[in-house]
Amino acid sequence: MASIDGNAIPILPSSDLARTAEHYTRLGFEELSRWDDYLIIKRDSAELHFFLESGVRGGGCYLRISDAPALHHEWSQVEGATVFPVVATEYGLDEFAIHDPDGNQIRIGSPR
Repeated sequence: MASIDGNAIPILPSSDLARTAEHYTRLGFEELSRWDDYLIIKRDSAELHFFLESGVRGGGCYLRISDAPALHHEWSQVEGATVFPVVATEYGLDEFAIHDPDGNQIRIGSPR
């Protein structure tokens, strides 16, 4: 059986790619590429893709990182960011979520 040793990259909807890029840039992401209907951003090893969709219904993804509480603290300082509290889960992770302007939910977690 062939192995899958690459990364899974979420492709999320955006009603306004410029606004999406600006939102995630404030959270420390870098814009890698943008076309009329597609955006690629990255922070460290986390890459997110967005496609232009006028009838947006938010999507979601999960980012497994090394220190969710530290990132939560950083993003909580960003004006206008919708950042939910860190929760210590029963399965040994610290997790929190953010929502972007199009309703996409990015969940973030790290081992406790």
